[in-house]
Amino acid sequence: MSGHSRKYKIMLTNEERNHLKAVLRSSKTCNTIKKRCQILLALDCNTNPDSTYRNCAYYLGVSLKMVCNIVKLYCESGLQRTLVLNRNVNSDNATRKIDGAMEARIIAMACGTPPEGYARWTIKLLTEHARVELGLTAGEEAVRRMLKKHIAPSLERLLVHSQETGCRFCRLHGRHHRRV
Repeated sequence: MSGHSRKYKIMLTNEERNHLKAVLRSSKTCNTIKKRCQILLALDCNTNPDSTYRNCAYYLGVSLKMVCNIVKLYCESGLQRTLVLNRNVNSDNATRKIDGAMEARIIAMACGTPPEGYARWTIKLLTEHARVELGLTAGEEAVRRMLKKHIAPSLERLLVHSQETGCRFCRLHGRHHRRV
């Protein structure tokens, strides 16, 4: 242990060790949680008394800072808290604001006729109607990204143009569609 004692020591019980191994075996466990389990198992003083943070980081292919953070989190908050991801609610990886069913209903609304008094749907108009009619809680940016992901590829597949007319979509995106 390179001559000095650690501030935080991991001393797993048999029950905790078995739980970590079960989490590692599960196919539904994300890679981040698997790495955390591997770090805790590698630094367990009961099974590996001579292991060091530096060796653990090297062999698991993670940074020394990550190892220190995981050990500190385990010692201060416990095993259950260590095995839960704490993502920012504003991140793209957080829970999806618009699920598949809501996407389908918004796309159907966007493909339909716009409300009376409007020539076409806008992102703001779609978001407002989705909030009222569908109970949408997401904002305009989430709706815009969802439409960009689903509508633009569909338009590209479905549009057919004559030789003499150009498509504004094609000019904007540098694409060429089938010509009749």
